[in-house]
Amino acid sequence: MKSSSKYLLMILVFALALRLIFFSGADHSDSLLYYTYSDQAAKGEFKPELNHFSSRIGIIYPQALVYRIFGVNEAASNILPLIFSISGIILTFHLGKLLFNEKTGLIAAFLLSFFPLDVIFSTRLLPDFPSAFFMALCVFLFLRAEKENSRKYYFLSGLSLGISYLMKEIAVLMALFFAAYVVYKKRFKKEYFLVALGFLLFVLVELLHAYSITGSPFYRHTQIESEEVAYLLETYSNYFTPAGMLSRLFLHWPFFMLHDIHYGIFFVFIFIAAYYSILNRKESTNILLIWIIVLMLYLNFGTLSIRDYIPIPITAKFLSIIMFPSILLLANFLSKDDRIVKKVFMPSALLVLLLSSIGFVYMSDERLIIKEIKQSFPFVEKQSKEIYTDERTKMVYDYLFGFDGNNVNAFNRFDLYSGSEKNELVDLRDKHDVFVVINNAMIKGLPLVYKDIRFPEQAVNIPKSWQPIEQFGSGNRQVVIYYVP
Repeated sequence: MKSSSKYLLMILVFALALRLIFFSGADHSDSLLYYTYSDQAAKGEFKPELNHFSSRIGIIYPQALVYRIFGVNEAASNILPLIFSISGIILTFHLGKLLFNEKTGLIAAFLLSFFPLDVIFSTRLLPDFPSAFFMALCVFLFLRAEKENSRKYYFLSGLSLGISYLMKEIAVLMALFFAAYVVYKKRFKKEYFLVALGFLLFVLVELLHAYSITGSPFYRHTQIESEEVAYLLETYSNYFTPAGMLSRLFLHWPFFMLHDIHYGIFFVFIFIAAYYSILNRKESTNILLIWIIVLMLYLNFGTLSIRDYIPIPITAKFLSIIMFPSILLLANFLSKDDRIVKKVFMPSALLVLLLSSIGFVYMSDERLIIKEIKQSFPFVEKQSKEIYTDERTKMVYDYLFGFDGNNVNAFNRFDLYSGSEKNELVDLRDKHDVFVVINNAMIKGLPLVYKDIRFPEQAVNIPKSWQPIEQFGSGNRQVVIYYVP
């Protein structure tokens, strides 16, 4: 076994251990929807709803296959993102080797092994990171096709991008990379049509799937325009004031990159590497800069809607699409043969990044999001009486029950897109000899995000007759189980 293979294996073992130690698992938001849709697909009951999550069949159906084989449990629910995370480290090594050399590939793989964003979300089912993996694989296959003049790799590059698109629609932004690449190279090969062909095959799969289930091949577009845009207009209303728009477009992303816990202090070093690469332009670093810049320009100034200008929300996981080229740019800088870089800056930077990143991952509360609900589950699981709780907490209990039926009911239903009444409430005054689970994170937290959401009066102001039975956590994360006589 070559020394580089040995080092890569050691990096992979370290990466796997780190991800298992800081296992995150389900939350009560996006991932919960993917678990739910995947279970429905495994049972043959899946039908897209009016939200963009349900159109991401590239993540839903593979997870459904896992559920069919292993059932619904924490390990089966999160094995796919873990596989893609580890595979991404291998891909980063090969990208570094292709663009630079084995040393750069190994440094890049090591950096990605503890990059907080990847570690934190490596064990939660979300489409962002698997999609980013296939976007990077698309570039790797394309660059290999360029090097070997291989039609097979051009076509495989397009297929990889198509898979990424089925997972998350943001993959279409790679068209900007290819356009910029053609301009940079000042040439266009007829073989590039093979990339487009591979991509369009999976677009056709999506259109046929949507048509067969909903009767509309463009259902995904309808979801984005009617649901996601409506959500952003209500939730991020500050984007649509003059001052808010200027702040959003020119200040928010740089500030977010430098202070958000999910990135640690990586972007401080990445900015240094980018500045160095711009001053010392080389073919390989130019490709990485093009990759980063065109995607970041669209993330910052682009629109989600083709009808109106709707800025893309600033969310930590969105930067997964520039994770690979950014890490490679930094690795290339750290692998320079310059004596000061080699003897001082490189080992110091790696040590600082490693220790700080592990600290930031430890500080993240992502793995604790549903901790209190999990703690309450043993009590809920053994009850025969009816139990009432909020809609989202019920969804978590459904997941913990393995989507296998239970006696937990939702005392509220909220439809953000309803044209009339958005809330459907249960009158808890009529409920007796039941348990009610009050999750403060939902009762107090959701109204801060959805201004129209409502809960039954008794869930907000607990009646004196309700008897507290069990309590988990404290403050805004507290979960209390009441008996209603």
